[in-house]
Amino acid sequence: MPWLWLIISSLAVILLLYSELDSLTRSLQIFIGLVCIWLVFALLTRLLMALIKWALNRKLIKHWKTQLALQNIFRKGNQSNLFITTLSMASMILASISILDHSIQQQLISTYPDDAPNFFLLDVQTDQQQQLNKIMDADLTYYPVIRARIDSVNGIKSDVLKSTLGKYDNITRMFNLSYSDKLLSTEELIASTDSKQLFSATNQGFVAVSILNSFAEFLQVDLGDKIIFNVQGIKIDAEITSIRKRLKRGPSPFFYFIFPPSVMRDAPQIRFATAQIADDKRVELQTKVAQTFPGITTLDGASIAKKLKEFVDQLKQLVQIFTTLSLFAGLMIFATSLVSTSQDRLRESFYYRMMGMLSTDLLKLSIIEFLFLGLFAFNLGVFVASIISWLITTYWFSLSFIFPWLLYAISISVLTLLLLIISFIYNHHVKSTNIIDYLRKV
Repeated sequence: MPWLWLIISSLAVILLLYSELDSLTRSLQIFIGLVCIWLVFALLTRLLMALIKWALNRKLIKHWKTQLALQNIFRKGNQSNLFITTLSMASMILASISILDHSIQQQLISTYPDDAPNFFLLDVQTDQQQQLNKIMDADLTYYPVIRARIDSVNGIKSDVLKSTLGKYDNITRMFNLSYSDKLLSTEELIASTDSKQLFSATNQGFVAVSILNSFAEFLQVDLGDKIIFNVQGIKIDAEITSIRKRLKRGPSPFFYFIFPPSVMRDAPQIRFATAQIADDKRVELQTKVAQTFPGITTLDGASIAKKLKEFVDQLKQLVQIFTTLSLFAGLMIFATSLVSTSQDRLRESFYYRMMGMLSTDLLKLSIIEFLFLGLFAFNLGVFVASIISWLITTYWFSLSFIFPWLLYAISISVLTLLLLIISFIYNHHVKSTNIIDYLRKV
C-alpha cells in the first residue's frame, strides 16, 4: 500500500526534524520545504531526460557508443529518473551548506583581520565622546553620520526612479551620509575626475561627492553626474567626482556617499564608533555603555560572526543526516536498477559480443552510462545549490559569493572513481557469465 508507506515515511521525517529542532512548526516548515525541493528536482529531471530522449530520436548524438549508452538509461525497469532526482537533491543540500560555510569562513572567520574593529557603537552624540572614551578605555574611531534623502538624480525625481531601478536598495529611503578628507582603510579609489583625488573641482553651484561603486551601479550614474540631496529640508546639489570600492576584509563601516568636511561639518549629525576590544571585556563594556548611555546601541562584531558560524554548523549537522540518507537511498536505487535490468543487460551484452563487440567496448558502454547518470545528477544538484547559495550570501548575509572549487574537484573526483569501480565490477560480472549456459536458459 504505497499511501500507507508514504504516510509512515513522512511522519518519520517530521519526528526526526522535531528531535533536532524542538519545534513542531519549524519541523513542518522544513518538511514542506523538502517536499517542494523534491518536486522541483523531479520536474527538472523529467524535462532534462525528455530533452536527451529528443536528441536521441533526432540522431543528434553521432558517437555510436554514447548513443547506445544513453539509450540504456531509458531501459524498462531502469529507475534513472528516481536515481537522478534523489542524488541531485542530496547533492544540492550538501553543496548549499558547504558553499555557505565556505563563504562565511573565508569572509567572516578565517580572514577576519587582526587589526579590524570588533566592537561597534551606534547613535553616539558629539558631547558623549569624551565620557565614552573613558568608559571604553580604548582608542575609538568615530564616523560622522548625516541623515538625508535623495531628491533627484540627473534631474529625475527619486520617486520616479524607484519604479525603474532594481531591488538592490530603496532610493526613497533615508540615507546615512558622511564626510572625510581621505579614504577609509577598507576602501580603494577606482575612478576620479582629477588625478585620483577623492574630491575634485565641480561645476558652479555644485559640491563634490564620492560614491560607492555598488550604489553607483544601482543608480546607473558615473563621474560628473548630478545628485540632489535633501538634508532636513536643505537642498544640496552634488556632483560625483570619484567612485570608491570596498575591500572584502570582513565587517567594516562604509558609506554610499562621502562629502568634503567643509560641506557637511556643520550639518546636524550623530556619530558611530568602532574599537578593538578584548574578548573578555566586551560583555562588561556593553553593560556599562547601556547603563550610562541608554540611547547608544552596541554591536559585538566578533560575536555576530561566531553566531553566524554556529548557525551554519548547526544547520550542517541537521543536513548531514538527510544527505547521508539521501545518498544511501540513491545508491540503493542505482543498485536496484542494475538488478532489475540485469537480464536485459546480459542479453544485450551477449548479442553485442556475438556480433563482434570487444570486452573493452562493453566496458566503455557501462562507463559512459554510469558516469552520465552520476555526474549529471551531481552537477545538477551543485548548479541549483550555487544559485541558492549565491542568493543567500549576496542578499541575506551581504557577502561575496565564493565557490569552493577545491572541494568541488575532490567531490567529483571521488564520485567519478566510485562510478568507475562500479563499471569495472559490473563489466567483470558480464564477462564471467557463461554465454553457452545463458543461451540454453533462454
